[in-house]
Amino acid sequence: MNKTTRLTAVLALSLLLPVSGAVAFEPTGNAVADRFLELTEASGTKDLSYGSVTESSDGVSLQALVGTMTDGDETFTVKIANISLINGSINADDVLSVGELNLSGFSLSSPEFAFTAEKLDSRDVVFPTLEQVRTNPSAYNSTSAYSSAVLTSAAFATEKGLYLPIDEVRLSNSDFVGNMPKISETRITNVALTTENLPSGDFRKSLTDLGYTAIRFDVAADWRWDDTTGTFEMPQILITGSEVGDMNWRFRLGGFTPELITDLKALNPADEAKAQEVLGKLQATSIEAISVDFTNKSIVDRVLDQQSQKAGVPRSDFVDRTMASLVGPMAALRNQAFQDMIESQLRAFLTDPKNLKLSVAPANPVPIAQIVGMAAIAPQTIPDILGVRIEAGQ
Repeated sequence: MNKTTRLTAVLALSLLLPVSGAVAFEPTGNAVADRFLELTEASGTKDLSYGSVTESSDGVSLQALVGTMTDGDETFTVKIANISLINGSINADDVLSVGELNLSGFSLSSPEFAFTAEKLDSRDVVFPTLEQVRTNPSAYNSTSAYSSAVLTSAAFATEKGLYLPIDEVRLSNSDFVGNMPKISETRITNVALTTENLPSGDFRKSLTDLGYTAIRFDVAADWRWDDTTGTFEMPQILITGSEVGDMNWRFRLGGFTPELITDLKALNPADEAKAQEVLGKLQATSIEAISVDFTNKSIVDRVLDQQSQKAGVPRSDFVDRTMASLVGPMAALRNQAFQDMIESQLRAFLTDPKNLKLSVAPANPVPIAQIVGMAAIAPQTIPDILGVRIEAGQ
């Protein structure tokens, strides 16, 4: 299982993982619990079993849930100490909804990788139908919806010695059109990267050489979707790193109609023809605005000081050498005005590293298809078409 797949597994925690397997669990006798288990197995968790079932006036709980998942030749074990499904029901359209879905004592592990979490509490969860999941297992994650989810006390670990704890992941969704929220917010608090919890190697040595023993990150990501105009906007994807710097991405895209969103969420990776069709529709979307803003807290100074010392020259001379080394690569852009802007603003930033911002602000929305076409015949015009600017600030 690659790193991307593993990350998907973790972020899809409340819904488990979509892989392949056969239905084999012992029915509980509770309609809500049995449907949840049916959906979980239809999406792919194999060898699913549980220790006991506890029913109450408002819900049902499963204890000691265990299952396995496969990706290629790699097998993962899932263990959940307790799952509570509160105020659950199955409607006339065969849709399972749960007022509260609470997991505690979660672990996902293989001989090479482990993820653990103390608990995950989700609210207003609505699942796809069993038929939808049996037809397309990925629908278990892509078409399920929830109003909020809070993951607490989580950690990644690998056999090579990486240990990465995370205090909390908090997600909220609202103003739904079908199962697609128009407003979504994510907050990740205190991702702790310490050199003592890194495997020995170049990355650990690089951090140590730069004077770091611990770096803590927070992440804030928001998005907004307007189903009437087709505008999809992310006002922030902000990563703040203690003693490192802050990076913030913002973008606004056009052409994301409800029909396209439905196609994207229902996309079956096994259906190559449909995937090509959706890819063609994506070329009709457009770029309205993009910005990437980096604020240095110390990492650029540490790198410049380190490298200039290794070269045995003053820091200003090292900046001159760095800029001189970029002349050849920048000439390949074949856009002198753009090259001059990069050179002047990057030099200003390296001389006094405070803030560096890249912005894309075309006069009118630019279709993706136009960018693809220009990249093939006149790539040097793309910065002008998109209104690309780079600015070093204070």
